[in-house]
Amino acid sequence: MIQPICLCGEPLQSGANYCTLCGREVRQICPVCFEERRLLHRPGGSPSSWCLARGELLNACVRCGRWLQTGISSCPDPNCGGVVEPVWPASVGKSPNGAGRTNGWQWPSVWDRHNPAHKAPVIGGWQSSSTVYAAFLAHGRLYAWTGDALLSPDPPGASTQDSRDAWRCWLGFGSDPEPAFAASSLAALLGGAAILAARNDFVVAGLYTGKAIEAVRMNTGTPIAHTASALYWAGWAEGAEGAALWYAPVSPVWRNTAAKRATQSTREMAPRRGSKMLIDGDTAYWVSEGGVLCALNCTTGEAATLTAALAGQHVGWCDARGVRTVTAGADGIRVALDPVVQDGLLREAAGGDGPLRDLFMADGLTAVVGDTVVTLDSHTGYVQGGGRFNGQWIAGAIAPAESEAPDQEPRLLMLTRDGEDGSLVALRPSSGGEEFVWRARGIRPIGLLTAGSMLSVVHDRGTVTIGT
Repeated sequence: MIQPICLCGEPLQSGANYCTLCGREVRQICPVCFEERRLLHRPGGSPSSWCLARGELLNACVRCGRWLQTGISSCPDPNCGGVVEPVWPASVGKSPNGAGRTNGWQWPSVWDRHNPAHKAPVIGGWQSSSTVYAAFLAHGRLYAWTGDALLSPDPPGASTQDSRDAWRCWLGFGSDPEPAFAASSLAALLGGAAILAARNDFVVAGLYTGKAIEAVRMNTGTPIAHTASALYWAGWAEGAEGAALWYAPVSPVWRNTAAKRATQSTREMAPRRGSKMLIDGDTAYWVSEGGVLCALNCTTGEAATLTAALAGQHVGWCDARGVRTVTAGADGIRVALDPVVQDGLLREAAGGDGPLRDLFMADGLTAVVGDTVVTLDSHTGYVQGGGRFNGQWIAGAIAPAESEAPDQEPRLLMLTRDGEDGSLVALRPSSGGEEFVWRARGIRPIGLLTAGSMLSVVHDRGTVTIGT
């Protein structure tokens, strides 16, 4: 076991609550159970982000390392004020804001075939005995929705068949997924729970694997679309009175997650079933079935329309400045370069031909996936390059290069299915050069997960882990 060290560099004595050299508190009372003492968080030094007594998730201040309940976004210490966020990077597939960046995962330069130190990716995986509907990475573990349960292989990332030792959360009777949803849209992460779009209702499943758990239903109706940030969940559901918009703040106790009806929302604002919703912080965005761009302020619970109806309009990605839209029509794909301002004009750029399949944005680069891949300068709209993909587009992600890599160009990971083959290819956006990462026959891929050091392909019978 690694001996913990204070911020001042002094090694800590076993069980010490304060540093003997500088007097700084190094072990705090748990803010959930108020019983156990926990070492302040240090990157790579904290074994668990869960309150072991209550099974609830804790976030940590990135500056002072203090543990705090979920829902707190900044450290309450007046001498700190650091950002409070989850300890582990997570991935359900596409990021909640739609940008499609990998969450901490970087393109390894040793995978470049022209690198003298080239190494082939190391392939592993986990196989399920039943159909996998969706999977995600959260809190340092892999979770998979199979049958009527959410399970997590034990140990995490196990390469064997799922066993009786795998942790399971029973989701209830009739908990198969809503068929209109893509695999990457079925789950939304909110604090210590995952909200799943089941056929008849949204289901809240706790993710603490220290004990057996049963999920609870939100009682909102049949899911239409949903999304979640670190602070809020937002979703549309079809109930007895028609489509309704709901939202819920993250709760320190995941079982207390309670959905509220949004105000000033109408049935005409409802999106098409299974369509994309985006969220950044406390603001969610979507396009109604009639083509109207809408938004929900989750702090106030008020919904509003942002544009008039426009055929072929889609949400692209969002940040603190607002949302960018993409329009696909007979004249091709048009990408907005500016955030939408109510009744304002937008600069647009041509993004290629064909139906819009996906969109990614990172570091001033926008990659549009239609019939082909077109990469644009996010500020000017000038075409930077592009490439092609073979077969059916499944999912993707845009990954930065390693900091020490001689080539600092990001890579667009492209997961496709061509006949009976599943494949993952990395595209250089500027030149169109490709690197084959993984290929397998007889596998039906449904999603791509990137979080921290983990890269995984999700298929209908398990996952494929790809590492160095």
